[in-house]
Amino acid sequence: MGVTISFAGQPSSLDANLFCSDLLNTGCNNGQADCRTSATVFNHKVVVDGDFFVPTMRRQVGYVFNQEMSETYFGKCSYLWDGATFNSLNGGCGATSRGGNSCDNPASAYYGQCSTDPTTPHACTRTDPEVESKLCKCEPPLCSETYGSVVPPSSRAGRTCFYEMPALVYGNSTATNHLRDGLKQRVALQGADSSKTQEWNELVIDNRLLIPKLREEPTNTILAFVCVPSLGAGACQLATRMRDQFHLAYGVEGPGIPVVAIDTTVRVTANGGPFVVVPTEFGAVV
Repeated sequence: MGVTISFAGQPSSLDANLFCSDLLNTGCNNGQADCRTSATVFNHKVVVDGDFFVPTMRRQVGYVFNQEMSETYFGKCSYLWDGATFNSLNGGCGATSRGGNSCDNPASAYYGQCSTDPTTPHACTRTDPEVESKLCKCEPPLCSETYGSVVPPSSRAGRTCFYEMPALVYGNSTATNHLRDGLKQRVALQGADSSKTQEWNELVIDNRLLIPKLREEPTNTILAFVCVPSLGAGACQLATRMRDQFHLAYGVEGPGIPVVAIDTTVRVTANGGPFVVVPTEFGAVV
């Protein structure tokens, strides 16, 4: 279906982009959902300008997740467009919290408490209204089965909904993976409208599953660090430093993880696609 990449908001290191009070002792930030990483699924039909790769938020560096793990292990849910998940319950895969941006309000997304039915605050489950009511509607022939209730939005301005993935509810993983259904719906809704094809989608990853995998299998969980030279001459040096810091932090020895450049001037459907060896003028790193 493509590759799942998180383009870093904090390019200093991968760890600088990880938040999870349970595992990292990180604190609350404006009441935002905890223990979540947002990534984007790229392929030849989505997040492209015509036939050219479009980096998420025009960020220069990122890291590529093991696609099988993304789809079968630590992926929580996926959105057709930007899911605006900062203030969503259930770690980004639920309704907007009623606690606003306050770390002092137990109803904020940071605490991840559902309280509609039953009304006693509790860790969200799949059947809580705050979760179940946000499932995108899908029916045959697009999907193999009927599920969900929210009509998928035709653009990022519409009402958000998500497609369920295995880690939707922490501690109760399933084999459900509706990522393909979501991508098929996205392609159908965007059509050939270039203003829509360029918009990023969002795949939410549960850090409570991701972080232990990083510690246990660092080179199998992160398959590459990427840089986009067209967005800055120093992009590949940033990606190299991020990769080196990751090697040091996670005890990676030997050749480790490669740094790969993304050439935004090469058609994604061309032989070899947009992923290339870092050009020497931007630093010959591997």
